[in-house]
Amino acid sequence: MTDGDRILVTILYRRRVCGLDPLAELFGVCRSTLWNAIKDVLPILDARRIDITPAEHRHTTAADLLASVNEPQTEDHGDGHG
Repeated sequence: MTDGDRILVTILYRRRVCGLDPLAELFGVCRSTLWNAIKDVLPILDARRIDITPAEHRHTTAADLLASVNEPQTEDHGDGHG
């Protein structure tokens, strides 16, 4: 895993976007490799007091997470015009 991958996977984990199994599948690594990356990066985020808000939806599979990325996003401006 690259340093960027390690940071990204830790942010996704902290946001509770999905569990370890889907993240391991997405990044093509085993759970232990993934967990080691998270354990290495979490103290850095905590030391810098970086607050990561949990996601509104938790995906149960890698396919579910990837499908949500490809869904069209709409903005709600509160005026009924999207």
